[in-house]
Amino acid sequence: MTSCSGEESGLSGMIHILKEAQQSLQNSSLQSSNPGFAIIVLSPNYATSKWCLLELSKIVRWMEERGRILPIFYEVEPSDVRHQRGSFAEAFEKHEEKFGEGNKEVEGWRDALTKVANFAGWSSKDYRYETELIRDIVQELWSKVHPSLTLFGSAEKLVGMDAKLEEIDVLLDKEANNVCFIGIWGMGGLVVLLVLDDVDQPEQLENLVGEKDWFGSRSRIIITARDRHVLATQGVEKPYELKGLNEDEALQLFSWKAFRKCVPEEDYVERSKSFVMYAGGLPLALKTLGSFLYQRSPDAWNSALAKLRSTPNKTIFDLLKVSYDGLDEMEKKIFLDITCYSSQRQASFIIELLYSSDVCNRIAIEVLVEKSLLTRSQGNQIGIHDLIQEMGCEIVRQESYEEPGGRSRLWLRNDIFHVFTKNTGTEAIEGIMLHLGKLEEADWNLEAFSNMHKLKLLYIHNLRLSLGPRYLPNALRILKWSWYPSRSLPPGFQPDELAELSLVHSNIDHLWNGIKVSY
Repeated sequence: MTSCSGEESGLSGMIHILKEAQQSLQNSSLQSSNPGFAIIVLSPNYATSKWCLLELSKIVRWMEERGRILPIFYEVEPSDVRHQRGSFAEAFEKHEEKFGEGNKEVEGWRDALTKVANFAGWSSKDYRYETELIRDIVQELWSKVHPSLTLFGSAEKLVGMDAKLEEIDVLLDKEANNVCFIGIWGMGGLVVLLVLDDVDQPEQLENLVGEKDWFGSRSRIIITARDRHVLATQGVEKPYELKGLNEDEALQLFSWKAFRKCVPEEDYVERSKSFVMYAGGLPLALKTLGSFLYQRSPDAWNSALAKLRSTPNKTIFDLLKVSYDGLDEMEKKIFLDITCYSSQRQASFIIELLYSSDVCNRIAIEVLVEKSLLTRSQGNQIGIHDLIQEMGCEIVRQESYEEPGGRSRLWLRNDIFHVFTKNTGTEAIEGIMLHLGKLEEADWNLEAFSNMHKLKLLYIHNLRLSLGPRYLPNALRILKWSWYPSRSLPPGFQPDELAELSLVHSNIDHLWNGIKVSY
């Protein structure tokens, strides 16, 4: 900010307030990677100062092309500044007496004033009270640093937060005299009210907030976390589960980012709805995608949507993966099993069969729910957000991008057909889930099974093969194969770990020749 108030005492208070506001906003601007901006307060005595005119010339050189100059005309007319009339004419007469007429530096000052006066700004003469002027200026500055947020109740606001803040306000119980811990719990990427943000270890809370007797009466400590159990260890009485945005709220937030207004452009309505559906109410995804699509062509939108269906957005993926990275190895295995090849109805059943031999693993689903990676309905059904599921599937794809046979789990038709027609199976594969909508016939090379020593789940539905397998992995715990082609299981198959066997519509008439002994 540059100004030359001199003895203009009426201006000094406003400048003090604006400098404090600018400093706060500039700090925020640095954190959000926004470029800076220049506020120039032009008062009647401005042009009398050589220092101010030198600074003005520098600012114009640096900021003109960015359009980041914001003039405030305090008790002067913009036209007087533009044409150097009135007090500005008097000041330049003195400069020319000192430096000479036609001096290049003085002419540069004139040119800088003319350019600044041509920028849109504020005139104090348009306001009855200075407080109204300051209010408008701060609002404009804030919108330039944080386009998605506003102050003072303007049209653009924290989308979808009104109802959530009302619910949190009830939990705060502000009239009560006790000390109260309130937890806000949900998956990564939600917009939240913040005091202690994204706590993931109980020790962090112990060190930061300790016990209730650390605080005076009527204190309210608000904690956000992705892990509900972390809140429980602190004795949070009233956990609040933060939900995603509804469809209307999501479209509004997306539109602010993609079109800089609260509704989509007419030609982009259906495309916008497709991206909103993909985001599933997650604010981070809506803001990231909307910003990426801003001022792009319809073809670019179509291309971006097609790409999302095969490869998730990196920003969204990295943020959601934070919760996954905090799991132990067995919890990661169970999470990937659920995301990759089990429907929501089958999840609990399949996990129980795959891991029931180790009682220590039965708590894993509860841990995944607590960490906001899974949901559990009142009917005890396991659910998962689409973007969380996509994140898990992408983790498995990254195990071996080029060759599906090098991945731990296979669930896509084309990947599975590739492995069994090209014989690229490896010991990395732990599960195969193939569910075809209608009966298909194929010619597979089932020798691919010979390298899958760690295969625990084999589910094949609605596939008819001409020949059956000569080998199946002994590690199998679930074997469900409709239209199984052989009359018996392979003679060398020793299914000591088998917990579920289903061979409907198959040619089988006996499991194997002779007697199998389980050890």
